[in-house]
Amino acid sequence: MKALLVSTSWNKDTKGSTTWQLISDFCEKTLKKKPSELSSIHCTVLDVELSEEHKEDAAWHKVTLIPATRPKWSNPAEDPPAINWLLHHEKYYLALAKLEDITHVVGLSAKTHNAASAIHENLFKNAKLHLLSSKPAALFVANSWDKDALGLTAFHKSLVQDFCGRKAKAGEDLKAYSTVLDVKISDDQKTDAESCGVTLIPAQIEELADPEDELPALKRLVYHSTYYPDLKELENIQYIIGYGPTTGLAAADIRAKLFLGAKLVLINHACPEDNCLQTIKSLQNFEERMLKMASKADLIFSIGPKIHQYFQNAYRAEVNGKYLSDIPHEEILPIPAICQLGKDPQEGETQQHHILTCGQIDTQEA
Repeated sequence: MKALLVSTSWNKDTKGSTTWQLISDFCEKTLKKKPSELSSIHCTVLDVELSEEHKEDAAWHKVTLIPATRPKWSNPAEDPPAINWLLHHEKYYLALAKLEDITHVVGLSAKTHNAASAIHENLFKNAKLHLLSSKPAALFVANSWDKDALGLTAFHKSLVQDFCGRKAKAGEDLKAYSTVLDVKISDDQKTDAESCGVTLIPAQIEELADPEDELPALKRLVYHSTYYPDLKELENIQYIIGYGPTTGLAAADIRAKLFLGAKLVLINHACPEDNCLQTIKSLQNFEERMLKMASKADLIFSIGPKIHQYFQNAYRAEVNGKYLSDIPHEEILPIPAICQLGKDPQEGETQQHHILTCGQIDTQEA
């Protein structure tokens, strides 16, 4: 057995558990072996240069430390050691690719879970992945949360509830987060979201000298590093869910830059024939965006038979050498908005009935 421990540091003297204690506990409780029975143990650290004290302590425990390698183009003042180094291991940890026969990849703390997942996925798929001491989490990339909303916002809320409910029934303790475009979250929003088991993440905006310089609200998710700086602090994100064409590209970018080990789930909620897509100039432009999003996804859902059939045909295409038909694509049926459940329809005076459906509309012409 050979183990790779993904850690940010080698802690020799701390008030909590030392790095060695964590390694020892993992070996004895999970592998049912003493650390000395493993063929080798490697452990990453964010340090570029290892102190002699840490070298000696790790060597005494027969652990090989793997420090970061700063690229030549990296400016120490602008690129200090950070957890992102582990996420982008192909740039900062070239030594990892040289390791052979790794049988266990271990994220020692919640902060390193996403990095451990990425390293496992990219370098050691045949090894077993272990993520210690943190609940798995899902990030829904959405633009709003409203308990009385209709359309996509209502669907988003019902999906979050169903997702969390299914995980709870399966005995999985899962955290859920959802972005919103709002800068301030009302007490009603917060209370309603918490009742559904989700934590809302609002946008953060600095006051500008000229308010006209502020980007439109829908652009905030695209520039998530500026408007949602707290996203990088989320731990053990295993699923990222985006709604195409509304937030799909933003969700793909968040996964690529912050949570490489997470699975990207794309939900199609509109197709070109829908009037609500008046802002999209052409069918070709729309299809290119949707196919680009699909090529990055691990799983795709389409809402209703019409949209599912449309994309089932569209996904016969090949994008960047990837056949989209190889990506699982399922149909999902919407349910009535929660605020409408339990209400009885009113009978009209005539035999003629009218059905009004409501969705997100971008222009008055729609």
